[in-house]
Amino acid sequence: MKPEKSLLVNWSLFVYKHAWPILILGLLYVIAAGIFGLGVFNRLETNGQDFQDPSAGSTKVLNIGQSNFANSGGQIIILFSSPGASIVSPKVTPMIISDLTTISKIPHVQQVTSYFSTKNGQFVSTDQQYMYASVSIDRDFQNETYTAIESFAANQLGPVQVRLGGSVAANLQVNDQVKKDLKKAETLSFPILATLLLLFFGTLVAALTPLALGGLSIFAALFIMRLLSEITPISSYAINIVTLLGLGLAIDYSLFMVARFREELAKHGDVEVAVAITVNRSGRTIIFSGVTVAISLLSLLVFPQSLLRSLGLGGATVVLSTVLLTLTLLPAALRIIGYRINKLPVLRRRIAQPTTETSGFWYRFSQFVMRNAAVVFILVSLLLLAIASNFRFVTFSSPGLNDAPEVLASRQVNDILTNNFHANT
Repeated sequence: MKPEKSLLVNWSLFVYKHAWPILILGLLYVIAAGIFGLGVFNRLETNGQDFQDPSAGSTKVLNIGQSNFANSGGQIIILFSSPGASIVSPKVTPMIISDLTTISKIPHVQQVTSYFSTKNGQFVSTDQQYMYASVSIDRDFQNETYTAIESFAANQLGPVQVRLGGSVAANLQVNDQVKKDLKKAETLSFPILATLLLLFFGTLVAALTPLALGGLSIFAALFIMRLLSEITPISSYAINIVTLLGLGLAIDYSLFMVARFREELAKHGDVEVAVAITVNRSGRTIIFSGVTVAISLLSLLVFPQSLLRSLGLGGATVVLSTVLLTLTLLPAALRIIGYRINKLPVLRRRIAQPTTETSGFWYRFSQFVMRNAAVVFILVSLLLLAIASNFRFVTFSSPGLNDAPEVLASRQVNDILTNNFHANT
């Protein structure tokens, strides 16, 4: 029995008839999007201004200074340390002077300010274990200059240790940390999700289908963020949230589709009918959910801060992109997979035998909730209020290097400057 005609049914029939072309073109698009989208990491904003209001006076003064004054392009702090020896001892200082002389000759280094050029004791820590120098660089060549200084510091051997901090170093190190965190999140989340999907579906093919769509959504998310970075600043703090949001929603939406497809396939025994009913019923839920989430995220555009705007704009476009992938690539894949959706069973139990609408655990649970609606409402409300009560312990602060991981050299430099030097550096 075919479902009644509707826009989504007509769309499902179109996808059914052109499943292979749609799937191939979609995969080519995602692959190209992934290759292009990886470039977003080189365009992320981590200079602290993503938390600032562009119309604020302090932000305007900062922008004027960077545009009109020399030595305002960026700053790299070079922290020298000599465990077991005084940093100003005759044995140590010649090595530091030699290092600073070499650094001053690196292209696009504008000025090196240190204890030796100023004779100012504030460049030396109170315990004489550390000494820092401030390196001003050309703002148009920040990445190249930092890379050159970092390479020089990494090759330094001997009793003097060198660490890099400051605004430029912090920006680049945070960007690199974002890449590592994203890779770690994917490495940890995919096996967990795969296990949960296997427990839910019981077959390898059915479990891998949502997971594959989730992986594709990551590439689509990076592609969208890369495009957005061409027209508006994108905060590095937004990329992980947006990417994982795309992954989560892709798996969530594909669960609706795959579960419904298996039920309808078992009920009607016809792949075309199963795809049509799945897209018609689950598709409406997915579209309504996606549009609702996208509109909610777009409300962040009313804020002037780049971080919040990045979250809103990037999140909304990723959600809509995920909806599009779910309603195009997934139905095409289900059409091609067909009855093989129940292949490769992992758990020794009955599969692809859906429960009726008046049986099963969730039916019994819903009946229990409705019979005890008042009691359930009160208990759940109390639980939620107990969880929400922790909000009274929240502490708000301005973001900075204190929020960065301690493994970052820029965080270590910041902590040492704060704790071991007299002056506010």
